[in-house]
Amino acid sequence: MNVVKKIVFMHHTNIIGGGSLSLFDIIDCLSDTNYSPHVVFPKSNSASSYLKSKCLDDSYEYTEVDCPFITLSNFNGGPNLIFMLFKFLRNIFFVFKWNKLIRNMNEEIFVLNSIVQVPLVLLLKYHNKKVICCVRETKQERRGIVNLLMSRLLDMCDCVTFLTKFDMLNWSLIKADTYILPDIVNLKYSNIEQRGTSKSFNRDSLTLLYTGGANYLKGYDVLLESLTYLNIKLNVVVCGVIPPKINLRFIILRTQLYLFHVKCQSLKLQINKNIKITVFGKMSNVEELINKCDVIVIPFNIAHQSRNLYEAGYFKKPVIISDFTCYEDNVIDGFNCITFNPNDPRDLADKISLFYSKPTEEVILMGQNNHSMTISNHNHETVSKLFINILSNVG
Repeated sequence: MNVVKKIVFMHHTNIIGGGSLSLFDIIDCLSDTNYSPHVVFPKSNSASSYLKSKCLDDSYEYTEVDCPFITLSNFNGGPNLIFMLFKFLRNIFFVFKWNKLIRNMNEEIFVLNSIVQVPLVLLLKYHNKKVICCVRETKQERRGIVNLLMSRLLDMCDCVTFLTKFDMLNWSLIKADTYILPDIVNLKYSNIEQRGTSKSFNRDSLTLLYTGGANYLKGYDVLLESLTYLNIKLNVVVCGVIPPKINLRFIILRTQLYLFHVKCQSLKLQINKNIKITVFGKMSNVEELINKCDVIVIPFNIAHQSRNLYEAGYFKKPVIISDFTCYEDNVIDGFNCITFNPNDPRDLADKISLFYSKPTEEVILMGQNNHSMTISNHNHETVSKLFINILSNVG
């Protein structure tokens, strides 16, 4: 009889997002094994918590902690240096509470679901725990001293996983075992009938999907400005976090976001009437929108990993994406996607026009190629074997 081994999965937020979705995709890898997950996350101030609901639905053991995680949010697209250090110094006062929490946990293996949690490796190693850190973020290149500190902390882990070869080589760790552990196409997608571009591509009702919300990092302003240069019939679907009702308090506390909001509203007024924009806001079932669109646009201003790239691939959808080196494992221009110069609205407009003018057969083939790459690199079975092998090597 196999002995059940409990593994702690730690996640620093309690809301739905790319990291939390990836967390449960990895936990799903433990199905039909002798590993049992124990999920640790911060207690929610509201009545709803995505992580808590998910744990209850799937009968996972969980612990809500009533203090913030000790984090260093040092990654491309993360907060500025002053805010990052302020948050770290504020949260370091909870070190004694975290020390007690870890001391009272009997599990031997701890999985940190983001590089931002890596300061906790100091406490975990003090209590002789085995540590796996899943790096889901792209390295912030302009912070040499902070990067050096994080590199030292990562090397204290028993194992560090990266989403791509680019990210793994970018950190060049010395002591920790390193692996490429790609994100997974979620199993629930299999319950949705693939619509496929081959059945729907129609230039009179072309639907373009953007899922980044009103976010500078995700390139919302670049998308909107690109649309001002276009005079074609186009349906643009937008989902993601949109700023709440603007009031004086919001303007004072979130001035930078407010100015970005004003810029985006101004760009919207300049868009041709042939282009219809539909805003859905934040969604938990974005795969339904992916399945119904013709192409996904990922116009990131800053190099940042994107789940939408392979989620699009599962549904046989091509993408138009910023040309960053960190995507080289998953994109081939003209094969499964069309790339454009980052932060260049005119070039994005040209590439949307290029996609619009392509023969239907080429668009279909591009979507099928993206599907093949996704199934090859992000399938549940392959990634599960990789993760279980990592656990065996660590534990």
